[in-house]
Amino acid sequence: RFLVSYSRSAKLFSRLFIPAKLQPSLYLTTCRDLFTDALASVLALCPGVRGQLPPRVWSQGNPWKTRVDFSVGVVLRLPMTLQEAMSIFGHDAKLKLSNPGASSASEDQLRAPLEILIANLAELTGLHPDHVVMVGEAPLAGLKARPDYTVTYNNVLVGFIEIKAPGKGADPRRFRDRHDKDQWTKLQTLPNLIYTDGNGFSLWRKGELQGTVVQLVGDVEIAGNRLAAPDEGVLSLLADFLQWEPQPPRSAKELAETVARLCCLLREDGSKVHQRRKLQSGAARWVD
Repeated sequence: RFLVSYSRSAKLFSRLFIPAKLQPSLYLTTCRDLFTDALASVLALCPGVRGQLPPRVWSQGNPWKTRVDFSVGVVLRLPMTLQEAMSIFGHDAKLKLSNPGASSASEDQLRAPLEILIANLAELTGLHPDHVVMVGEAPLAGLKARPDYTVTYNNVLVGFIEIKAPGKGADPRRFRDRHDKDQWTKLQTLPNLIYTDGNGFSLWRKGELQGTVVQLVGDVEIAGNRLAAPDEGVLSLLADFLQWEPQPPRSAKELAETVARLCCLLREDGSKVHQRRKLQSGAARWVD
């Protein structure tokens, strides 16, 4: 779309104005404006700006992360800010959550917006966003659990992300739903885990909260591009998450605590298997 728009404008420009021998400054200004107009036609197709082009917009799909100031017609190569990243997240999440087709499983509607947010925040922390890969629904056989995302950086596992429906909160210790509580019992053994409901973010390591739960300003369901971060807490949280490195037990006490958690999970799984076998045995006798 950009090449077609730019080439057409450039051909028209060369036919009409080159013979007139314009001053170099005017020639460069016109070329700059042609480039800006062509880029604007591409930005109009981007999900983050479709249907509305304010004086300053940005392109999340542009490989140069270029932003355009249409008020003066100058292309500025500026890095994305934290507030812009949150605004894009809020805009995309609202489109998903408010869609008539999203009648249930609202946490699923946060997946695509969250992937874009994580990539943008990773870039803001100085990491290469293309090296952050979020793999959905990867089962953890040892825990009999399936976090929403397994996250790798440079093909190295760094942690996991669990998404909850907006309004549930990002503190799993306060969950009331039986499924959520049972899931937390298993996931709390993980060494690097983020919980989020779109409104809040929290980082957990082996069941311990790291810092505090970071709450965004606004409701992810209705705020749209007004969604904001009160400070750089969410940025620090993600940087800590992505730069995590495995830490072996530093004492006999830490080793014992790790083994105890695993034993509790094995005991719980064993109990469920025993109960299932009793039911199957009873059903077989009833059939006989």
